[in-house]
Amino acid sequence: KPYATFGKTACASILVWRHLHGDEPLPTMVELIDDADRNLNVHEDVIPFMIALSVEPTTFARWSELLSELQSPGHYSEFLAKGRIMQEYEDVKIDMLVRDSFPIKLGGMTGLAVNSNKFFAHRVATKLSEYSKTFGAVFYLRQDGNVEVSLRRTDPDVDVERIAATFSGGGHPGAAAFSLPVARFNEL
Repeated sequence: KPYATFGKTACASILVWRHLHGDEPLPTMVELIDDADRNLNVHEDVIPFMIALSVEPTTFARWSELLSELQSPGHYSEFLAKGRIMQEYEDVKIDMLVRDSFPIKLGGMTGLAVNSNKFFAHRVATKLSEYSKTFGAVFYLRQDGNVEVSLRRTDPDVDVERIAATFSGGGHPGAAAFSLPVARFNEL
């Protein structure tokens, strides 16, 4: 699409920030969103931060407030504390989901997969990639009758975007997705 901008080295939040603010330094919030979106796992705060962010209203007004609030070390610490409490709860659920995983071969590579809802897709698929040493896949049935497959990796030599591309999907090397009709997914 000639009007679209895509970046392999930045997620949409960074692309939008650069469009609106040029070379101004990235706020921590934008850096953490990029880290999570591309599954870089660079910032140690990324998981509790994203969990706390997930329960915030997704409005421009609220996120604009957060950009400002989170510049204060006190607010940032409180925000992370809330995320860490929620993370403890999620960790128990994720461990239960991971126990139901099974091997799946996609794009010529074998990883681990599990059926879960999209709310746990990122963290569950990442955990599965740690166990498989290749990739993790979380799949779920969408309202349109297709199966959505979210892929994550922890090994930088594994490119899940390439795997997703074999099924007309896309994303980033560390985090990607694709969808298929149920019948096609069952063949896999």
